[in-house]
Amino acid sequence: MAGVEDLRKIADIAEAAARTAGLHLRANIGADVDHTKANAQDLVTKVDTECQNIVESFIQRHYPHHGILGEESVDPGADAQVRAVEKALAEGPDWLWIIDPIDGTTNFVHSLPLSVVSIGVACKGHMKVGVIYDPYRDELFSATEGGGMFLNGKRTTVSTEPALAQSVVACGISMSVPAKANPSLRACKILATKNLRGLRLLGSACLHMAWVACGRLSGWWQLELAPWDLAAGAILISEAGGRVESTHREPYTIAVRNTFATNGLVHEELYGVLSEAKCLAKDDIPE
Repeated sequence: MAGVEDLRKIADIAEAAARTAGLHLRANIGADVDHTKANAQDLVTKVDTECQNIVESFIQRHYPHHGILGEESVDPGADAQVRAVEKALAEGPDWLWIIDPIDGTTNFVHSLPLSVVSIGVACKGHMKVGVIYDPYRDELFSATEGGGMFLNGKRTTVSTEPALAQSVVACGISMSVPAKANPSLRACKILATKNLRGLRLLGSACLHMAWVACGRLSGWWQLELAPWDLAAGAILISEAGGRVESTHREPYTIAVRNTFATNGLVHEELYGVLSEAKCLAKDDIPE
């Protein structure tokens, strides 16, 4: 098992890879859609593939014996994602790099500066390193297991807001099937009665999680996510003193798809809203 020094070296490589891919992302903002995957809203550009290749080149150069699970190498759809994770954990090397080369591709295509590069590194299924890079603001979020969370080299923690009434919260909502948006829309409606300071939908799960980790947001939730949407952000939040769980109150694992995260202080209050709204899974559709 890797020691602290080994994790720091892995994090250094992940940070360099994320920065390099991020610069390529930023230089090509507004790129055309090359094709779609699972549905018409699941956009892919050539830059997605190019950014993933950049990250993979760093891994293959420094850790050729490690496994790689990258978004652009997995077939579309939830079932394919589940199979890819199961295969990686059962048959792959102990060390696994989980890559989202551009989280927020729709933002990227529409020239909205709200997309990031996300790299998580797990050993035997447990997150050890997380890096998220926002190239538009040149913000590098990085964490190692037991080593804390850092933003551009400065140790950072989650917010201290004690209640939703003092908080800004974010969520992500799928546009692929209208009915799938209903659970989160119900939760948004309930939150409107809680004197919440603000609700944000930025279009990037990784960015939402990074902002929970550094204290800009006090909470966030989203249903039907892939492992590359969550891996890096989960360890960022944990190392910053926050909490990440499935919406069924299970501890975070690479296999989790429906997730909420908070500063810890508003955790039960936000879960109460999600539970009241029946916003616990994509199948929670109104009768």
